Amino acid sequence: MDNWEDIHPDFTKKLQKRWENFGFVYEQVEEWIKFYGFSPFDVDFAVYIGDSNLIISEMTKEDLAELRKKYDEAVKNKEIEFPFEEESEEEQIITSREKNWRNIHRDFTPELVQWWQECGFSYEEASDWINIGMGIADAEFCAWLRDIKRVDAEWILNNGNVEQLQIEYQHYCLLITQQVQMKD
Repeated sequence: MDNWEDIHPDFTKKLQKRWENFGFVYEQVEEWIKFYGFSPFDVDFAVYIGDSNLIISEMTKEDLAELRKKYDEAVKNKEIEFPFEEESEEEQIITSREKNWRNIHRDFTPELVQWWQECGFSYEEASDWINIGMGIADAEFCAWLRDIKRVDAEWILNNGNVEQLQIEYQHYCLLITQQVQMKD
């Protein structure tokens, strides 16, 4: 029996079942993830490709990127809907109909959503930061920018030198760590 986590560590039994329910087999999914940049969460995009009668091996990287862009836009505009299975409570956090965190970035996990929320960001605020180029793992950095530097995503986009600010943030973290160690 194949262990789908060998393909990608984010594979869960539920995600495996979704791929299999749409007719995908282990070897095919392994190829799509390793050679074409898919993630375990891309099952709906894979189905979209199949329903469009496209053959992935005949597509260039540029073709695939353009198709993904078209697909993401169609999903965002609710032009495409897939029959979603019953989701766990954790999955509902990231895929609630009105605030689908995967619309911000396709690799959002429940843990990352929780991290952004614990840093005090709403869905809309997280979207603003990520849309200007911050990574999905930059919640604490963005919180520092907001709370300590007192700037927002728009200011960073128009005026900020992100590389310099990241250096300042690293120094800030180091200083805080040293202060905590001195207290202990």
